[in-house]
Amino acid sequence: MFFSRKLEAFMAVVEQGSLCKAARILHRTAPPVAKLIKDFEAVLGKTLFKRKKSGMILTKEG
Repeated sequence: MFFSRKLEAFMAVVEQGSLCKAARILHRTAPPVAKLIKDFEAVLGKTLFKRKKSGMILTKEG
């Protein structure tokens, strides 16, 4: 169940290109979504996104 939330957050950020926009469509605030992404990266042992002021960009690993 927790893995599916992480995957859902990951996919939302990929689709929206932004943590804040992803949080909006997930009906959450940005900090919990950011934690899900951080936890997902920790589980996989990879950095999935490059964080920029303009949004989040997938890395090669992502």
